[in-house]
Amino acid sequence: MKEIIENLIFNNEKLRFETVDIENKLKEELEEKRGPLFYRDFANHILLLEKEGKIVRLKNAQVYSRDTRIATKYQKQKTNFPNEEETKNKIQAYFHPQMQLSTYFKNLEQFKKDQCYLEKISSFLLNKSAWEPYLSVNERSFEIFGNEKFLGSAAGLKILSMIGLSFEQLACYETYEPFFHFGFVTRSTENILIVENKDTFFSLKKLFQEGTTRWENKHFSMLIYGEGNKITKSINYLEELKVPIETSIFYFGDLDPEGISIYERLRQGKEREIHIMKIFYVELWKRRKNSKIIGKEQKWNQTAIDNFLSNFNTQEQTEIHNYLLEKNYVPQEALNIEILRSLSDGIRKTV
Repeated sequence: MKEIIENLIFNNEKLRFETVDIENKLKEELEEKRGPLFYRDFANHILLLEKEGKIVRLKNAQVYSRDTRIATKYQKQKTNFPNEEETKNKIQAYFHPQMQLSTYFKNLEQFKKDQCYLEKISSFLLNKSAWEPYLSVNERSFEIFGNEKFLGSAAGLKILSMIGLSFEQLACYETYEPFFHFGFVTRSTENILIVENKDTFFSLKKLFQEGTTRWENKHFSMLIYGEGNKITKSINYLEELKVPIETSIFYFGDLDPEGISIYERLRQGKEREIHIMKIFYVELWKRRKNSKIIGKEQKWNQTAIDNFLSNFNTQEQTEIHNYLLEKNYVPQEALNIEILRSLSDGIRKTV
């Protein structure tokens, strides 16, 4: 975690920074990998950077609400880098010309951390033949680094972004995590429905098999089991299935902060347009009276909540927001197969 925090601080051009900004960026970086002692560990690493003289707390800073051992504001400390000229000369002359290394001139500390990876990438590019066979990302990663996971990891992708290289230039291709689905899409005018949980998937699958595939005057040709958060990664499997990019996709999950966050992560940074299956959520909201309070703490993503609620009218937005704040939830299983059938437009006629 310390290395990630340090990168977040020193890759920012601003001399001063607020602790909350680094905390939020770190949460985005770690996503679901955050541990139960996240705030304690975060504070420990900030204190360590302070002890090493890399950052100093500002005089007007207050104590940080999450951990009073650290402050709300800090300033980066410029350190003298040994052999600065020699290192800059090496960056300029040593590596393959396809590698754009200007970012490292401004951050020699980062260069030292990444140097072994940069040298291995450069060596591959220098020895790559014109007819280099294409490998999967993990296979190429093992060949270059001796670690099959590095190239596709956040750290590996960040280095590639910094030096302006693509998988194509490394003669490798992405493989996609498959998802479980029923039906296929071949035309851009068709629709896809993604559901978060298994029971709802099988209920809808039975309806699809009966020929019940229309809701709100939309015919759905493909049903996907999202398997919770897994869909945020496996959604790219649509590329493998040759699903047209224009195909409309609709999502239905639990009415709770985590289900809403899954939807937000699913739609972020995607070329494909993904909507909520509003008719299902409206019905879910009507059936909240039998729901219980969430048993475990869930991450609250205000941006995700706001984007989700924008699909509803003002009164509904306020009511749902307050309901979730009180740690209530409605599982999508509240819509059983008979309710889902009653919401449909009826059985699709076959020609």
